[in-house]
Amino acid sequence: MGLMRAEFPSMATLYRRHAAEIRAYLQSRLGCRATADDLTQDAFLRLALADLGSVQDVRSYLYRVASNLLIDHHRHARRKHAPTELRELDECHDLASSEPDPEQMLVWRDEVRQLQRGVGVLSPLCQNIFWLSRAEGFRNAEIAKMLGVCVSTVEKNIGRAERHCRAMQPA
Repeated sequence: MGLMRAEFPSMATLYRRHAAEIRAYLQSRLGCRATADDLTQDAFLRLALADLGSVQDVRSYLYRVASNLLIDHHRHARRKHAPTELRELDECHDLASSEPDPEQMLVWRDEVRQLQRGVGVLSPLCQNIFWLSRAEGFRNAEIAKMLGVCVSTVEKNIGRAERHCRAMQPA
């Protein structure tokens, strides 16, 4: 059961307890103290804005947020360093109106919800790896580096998620 807001320690107390550990985690994956400091502050800002009644384990929540911030940081850096032609093509593509019709959107939303429900029973690590691989298009080695795990762990979790998804499909 989650703690009520009144039962939560102050943000200053939580920061003193967890900031150094979260910063070290981020720095080990980024190699940059300044960026790790920024992302640590962002993680605590998100904690401050969260519904604390639904946060059961502050430390785990902070690691999850930090991991997501790392992914966003890598995604942004990847786009930033893409060749100019690709960025321009991306921008042009964004300008083109290729929005699907409302019926197609409903079908896609239903499929995404079904996938989320099915994948939701997998471990958070497995879900995260599967998302980075299939939705974000990161390579296995990139995912391993981002999450601080072995490439074989990434491969095994992708396989696990794929098998699970195949088993969910109607015969």
